[in-house]
Amino acid sequence: MVRIVAGLFLVAHGLIHLMYVTPPPKDDPRYPFVPEERWFPRAVGLEPGAAKGVARTLATPCVVLFVIAGIALLANTSLWKPAAVTGSVVSLVLMLLFFHPWLVFGIAIDAAIIATVLSLHIPASLFED
Repeated sequence: MVRIVAGLFLVAHGLIHLMYVTPPPKDDPRYPFVPEERWFPRAVGLEPGAAKGVARTLATPCVVLFVIAGIALLANTSLWKPAAVTGSVVSLVLMLLFFHPWLVFGIAIDAAIIATVLSLHIPASLFED
């Protein structure tokens, strides 16, 4: 049961990254997925279109990797681990470059995914005399 919930959670977490690809609502100035209004584009002088392009370039592999990770976990294959860690690393880069306070939850989720996957790998050599 935990595997099913975790697999579906990975897929859902990945699909959230699609918010960087869709147009933002016009009536919500607090919407967090507007890359051209964040610190990174201003700091390096990126045009709004380029900022959107960078965000979309990072968001696309996040979606793909998390969906692969979730499906692989549901299928009970070990492919989910590298896909989840890689997706989390790319997601962290995306959210840190285009930081908004609401994204703290996503950053925490990615950090938890990385920590969980890395802690699941305990080398057998540690138990040998």
